[in-house]
Amino acid sequence: MKRRKFLQTTALASLVAVTKPASLLAGSSPSGPMPKEFELEEITIAELQSAQQSGKYSARSLVKKYLDRIDDLDKNGPALNSVIELNPDAMSIAETLDNERKAGRIRGPLHGIPILIKDNIDTADRMMTTAGSLALLGSRPAQDALIRLNKALEYNPGFGDAYVLKSYLYLEHLPNLTEALQAAQSAVKYAPGNPDSSYTLGLVLQRQGQFAAAEQAMRKALEVNPNYSDVYLSLGDLYAEDLKDTSKAVQAYTRYLETGGSDSRARSYLEQNGTVAPPTPQ
Repeated sequence: MKRRKFLQTTALASLVAVTKPASLLAGSSPSGPMPKEFELEEITIAELQSAQQSGKYSARSLVKKYLDRIDDLDKNGPALNSVIELNPDAMSIAETLDNERKAGRIRGPLHGIPILIKDNIDTADRMMTTAGSLALLGSRPAQDALIRLNKALEYNPGFGDAYVLKSYLYLEHLPNLTEALQAAQSAVKYAPGNPDSSYTLGLVLQRQGQFAAAEQAMRKALEVNPNYSDVYLSLGDLYAEDLKDTSKAVQAYTRYLETGGSDSRARSYLEQNGTVAPPTPQ
């Protein structure tokens, strides 16, 4: 038996033993066929970095491959349900990292590398930290994340990406628009090449009712990453709900769908205003 096949078989058996009661193991088998071999199965981080540098892979293509692999293992084939939650911003983050690489900026050895982490590790993003417990459903470790971000900024006051995360925390989890605005302005100053800097500033300004300034900031984010779908969705909301500009809202929502967005309100708005929504990208 090949080493890879042996590892697949023993790993699958271990997972079944851990996740299913012993009474169900007798005569049981995976709910579907074993998935096909995965081209990145035993590749190293160094090899992934080299492949990105050569242009063989991009951060976005790697994220897509790993998402497809998770789908093959969890939703099809053996249906392991091994991954509790996926980062909804994974693709946009990957595109940002690809743009940074093209601009010659490499954050470190994990730049553009998709990772899986255990569900008891705090993350300052839209994912929850539940440790697999329903009792912690909805838990987002904002306060702990803020402490860690402040420590990072003490070490490096010019760490622009930390200001982006700090602004988002104050905007969504620790509501304080004054602090959110200050952090977003620092993000734009120290990390102008990160589209989330201007995007977050735009969201803060929108929340403050400064709609024209919010539009300008979001447009600046699109100058950095013209295919950032979430920005188009936020612009569509800004035009539709705050600036009451149907024409621009239609343009923004259309572009959102063209860049891979799937939020139903964009498609609904277009249909309500007599515009044919673009087909869903394959």
